Amino acid sequence: MAESVLRTKSKNFAKDIVFLCRKTKQNGVESALLNQLLRCGTSVGANVHEAQYAQGTKDFISKFEIALKECNESEYWLELLYETNSISKTEFDEFQKKCIEIRRMPVSSVTTLKEKIKMKHVMNLHSAPFEMIRNGRKTIELRLYDEKRRFISIGDEIKFVCSSDSAISLNCCVIALHKFDSFEDLYDILPLLQCGYTENDILTASPNDMDVYYSKEKQKEYGVIGIEIELCH
Repeated sequence: MAESVLRTKSKNFAKDIVFLCRKTKQNGVESALLNQLLRCGTSVGANVHEAQYAQGTKDFISKFEIALKECNESEYWLELLYETNSISKTEFDEFQKKCIEIRRMPVSSVTTLKEKIKMKHVMNLHSAPFEMIRNGRKTIELRLYDEKRRFISIGDEIKFVCSSDSAISLNCCVIALHKFDSFEDLYDILPLLQCGYTENDILTASPNDMDVYYSKEKQKEYGVIGIEIELCH
């Protein structure tokens, strides 16, 4: 419900900004200044709207944070217009009130979501790749870039659990993310000896090896990712 209200308020704010700029421009106000206000004032609602289709919670938060930034900037340009006698105090007060109302809502949502996000991820691994990570021979984990993996960011921690003995685990830090449309592209770019292959099987390494884990349909739907890691100290 709150997000629906925010979408409505931010869209109405954008329309009011358009009308204000149109009216003020007719009074001979500097176009460059009005263009700045028009850009950020309409961007608030655009980012709130885009947040509906965010690819995961982090993307959702990012859209709301951009909307918040644009709202703050809008208030600055409105204040500048008022202080240069380009709009009346009544107009400024009205728009400032709208900025404050809109700003409160994404701040509340972002704060709540950030508290809920778990920055530590858990992945199961067969014993062979698990040991390779433990020994430092495997530093890139290959996965489907699905909903779960879209939560991962550089700096996050991944707990790898050995599938043959769930009591054994490794904590690794994410140091880089390599996103590709397909494993074919990934295999062309990333060093496969760091992805779990050895000198004994590197010559026969093929993107088709990943079909055992992810279907071609899923690969095409989501894309793939190489998660570069190092053991946490």
